[in-house]
Amino acid sequence: TRELYGYGKYDLLGFDACLMSDYEIWMEMSKYAQYGVGSILNIPVDGWYYTPFVEDLANNYDNKKYSGKELSSKIVDAYADYYKDGGICEKMHTEKELEEFPKEATLCAIDLENLSYTKYLFDNIAANLVKASEHDDTVKRVFDEFANKGMIGENFGDINSYLSAVKTVLEEKTKELSYSPKIFESHNGVMYNDCISQADMLKDNIEQSLVNNFSKCDYDDLGVMSLFCPDISYYAYQTADFNIYRYPNYSVSDFYTTLVYWYSKEIEEKQNEFYEVGYEYDSKNNKITASIPEDVAKFDGNFRIEKYLNKDGKIYYVTDERYSYMDSITVDATLHYPGLDGKPIIFMPDLYGEEQDFTLRGDLNGKLGTFCFTLDDKKKNYMFQSFISDEDLYSEVNTEILGDLEPEEISDELYEEFLKQSGFIYELKPGDRISTNSLVLEDYAYNGYWEFYDELPKVKGHEEKAEYVITKDDFVSTELYGNEFSGCNAGIKAFKADDKDAVYIFSSIHFAGPDFEDYGSELNIYPFSEDYWPNSRTINLEKMKAYVNANVSIEKSEFELTGENIEPKVTLDGTDFVQGKDYEVYYENNLGLGMAKAYIIPVGDYDFLPTKTVDFKIVKAKNADGKIVYKTVVVKAPKKAKIKSLKNKKKNALTVKWKKVKGASGYQIKYARNKKFSKGKKIKNIKNAKKVSATIKNLKKKTYYVKVRAYTLDPNGKKVYGAWSKAKKIKIIK
Repeated sequence: TRELYGYGKYDLLGFDACLMSDYEIWMEMSKYAQYGVGSILNIPVDGWYYTPFVEDLANNYDNKKYSGKELSSKIVDAYADYYKDGGICEKMHTEKELEEFPKEATLCAIDLENLSYTKYLFDNIAANLVKASEHDDTVKRVFDEFANKGMIGENFGDINSYLSAVKTVLEEKTKELSYSPKIFESHNGVMYNDCISQADMLKDNIEQSLVNNFSKCDYDDLGVMSLFCPDISYYAYQTADFNIYRYPNYSVSDFYTTLVYWYSKEIEEKQNEFYEVGYEYDSKNNKITASIPEDVAKFDGNFRIEKYLNKDGKIYYVTDERYSYMDSITVDATLHYPGLDGKPIIFMPDLYGEEQDFTLRGDLNGKLGTFCFTLDDKKKNYMFQSFISDEDLYSEVNTEILGDLEPEEISDELYEEFLKQSGFIYELKPGDRISTNSLVLEDYAYNGYWEFYDELPKVKGHEEKAEYVITKDDFVSTELYGNEFSGCNAGIKAFKADDKDAVYIFSSIHFAGPDFEDYGSELNIYPFSEDYWPNSRTINLEKMKAYVNANVSIEKSEFELTGENIEPKVTLDGTDFVQGKDYEVYYENNLGLGMAKAYIIPVGDYDFLPTKTVDFKIVKAKNADGKIVYKTVVVKAPKKAKIKSLKNKKKNALTVKWKKVKGASGYQIKYARNKKFSKGKKIKNIKNAKKVSATIKNLKKKTYYVKVRAYTLDPNGKKVYGAWSKAKKIKIIK
């Protein structure tokens, strides 16, 4: 409209609003204004300090040389005078009022016309990254560095951090490629060097576009404007929706949009994949640890531990512990559980409390609500801390009684009155009646709700009521977190379960969408399904510990050479582990003369436990007269291998899994780009006989054919090969 009527650009466009100093915003606004004023961070509640610059503008009303440049600089100066340490803001407000203000304050004035000339550099950096990084992980590394160090809000970070990430990663990448004999990689190294130079130039040009700047913040080397960067903590469906449908409308570079799309796609794939969970039992400290990859924990990763007690022929559901955004958890391998009225009851860890704090759903004198208890240091009593009824919890709490009083100004009487108003009960007395429920199940199960579990049948269960009336004997003295404590245990005692009666079920999931809801208090009991919980482990504590402490027995320690593989019977003493179900036995060097070894390898739910070994000796055979009998050793070829799966999980890589071949000493993998295995043929040797999978990297985005065969070794160490498996093909698309 201004152009239509013969007017030029606005002199100045200012944002008295939070988070508006953004590279893409300024590039768009450069079409309409010569100068801009905005903040990369939040604007404090008082906003701009208008008085000085409005007066300055009025004083220069007739000054034709007074431009948007002067006014924008005056706005920043006034802002600095107001929010600097010891500035006007601190003099105008009380200390309590200042607590509501953010600690940081920034504002910059930008020459938008000069800034608009930087678009070429910004676009060129992204274009070179697109061209050179299509088949490697450079883009991911750049944005990981950007996201880890430069994020200042949801889905945006400091542009200086982006340029710094480009330099840091590409300098590393250039060194990696400097020794490559491949022409294309050498060419990519040249483009990466160009990107490094352009990143320096872009940073300098942005600084030259700066008219004035005020910055009071704790961020190191904070720039003056932000840039869009996908946030890994967002659910993938949210990130994808913005990237695909909205961001292209705001982006100033199609190439940068492509980089963002690639990175977001990487995030989505990471969020949607089921990941391997590592388990470990520390027998010395009696602890079980579950862990997931650190990069997975950045997403909505969840650990759950369901604990069960077998008592009086019933399966009691004791507790459900949940942990989020953690890459590992460690729990005691001894079950301590709460009991009331002779029955195990359900305690839930207090997510906002300490390790020994728990919550309990139940009634106090007929009112339904939530109890808080703390397990004492001796693990004998659960000490009452508080109770609030649902009725009081969801009503409007009257806090006006405290007014604006500082904590030190509140008397004991006034605080007691406040506690009465809030509805919290902090003390019990003899005669108080509490009741709660025990949950009895017909099988170990998951307690909660997940939409696609609706297709599964529920596990049957029922609730048994547990009631108790407080007596004076329930008031005891003990220790909590190393301090003396006197209070009421409400008749709830801590019991130590026999290991044979204790079962833990570990599971770990993460979600890339909004489909998961957990109502907790509802009785939704579902069986564990390998399809939905592939990382779960059902662990009986006695069975686990019995294996760890078990001795391995072998039928005898010395065998005569037979010419065939010798596989003596081995047993685990003092455990009910079953061969083929809970463990498998593999042999090594059991064909020729010398020392041989048997490996006992746990499988299934207990596959995280350590491998046990036992040695035996193979000696020369003798006849009845004691003379050595020479035998011809016939080495049988291993059976034909069989591929179980072939997947393209990682970028430019394939993962092949095969069935273990009995008696194999190792495996060979052959892969090529045609079914005749003549084009680009390569062979990978797997010397570890226990390994049944392998990842092949640095592949091209083409179709590959793969086959596997097993081999064994004769007494001289020569390989004897089995038949190749049936070839399978896969297209590398990542």
